[in-house]
Amino acid sequence: MIDSEVNRLPSEPDNPYEEARGTYLRLLALVLIVFGLRHWVYIVGVYPDSGWNLETMSADWRFATVVLGVGTLIAAVGLWMRVVWGLVVWAGVALFELAIHTAFAEYYGFSLFTVGFHVVTVAAYAFLAVMAHRRATQAMIS
Repeated sequence: MIDSEVNRLPSEPDNPYEEARGTYLRLLALVLIVFGLRHWVYIVGVYPDSGWNLETMSADWRFATVVLGVGTLIAAVGLWMRVVWGLVVWAGVALFELAIHTAFAEYYGFSLFTVGFHVVTVAAYAFLAVMAHRRATQAMIS
């Protein structure tokens, strides 16, 4: 016999911030897939124009494109699965892109969109993680 208490979904989530964090990570994973595929367009050389394929890029950009093409897609898979290593790889990719577009801007150029994207996404995740932790702590106390 199936226990109806076990199979029934709760009427309201235990921690809405935890649910929001999971949804946020899935949406971020979709965005990272698009960014990763953009890098693979460069790697594969879909467009023959100068600068649009790996063969015509400078050595600096070749390195960055390959690292980001692989790292971004791995981070996206990890975030979609909601595993810890996904967060670690995403943090590494974000730090790498922040570094190349700020500290090494003379080689890669400054990209306000890229810097802003990573700052906002990391800050939003940090907010959701802190709020989920606070809510869980309050639930344990009461």
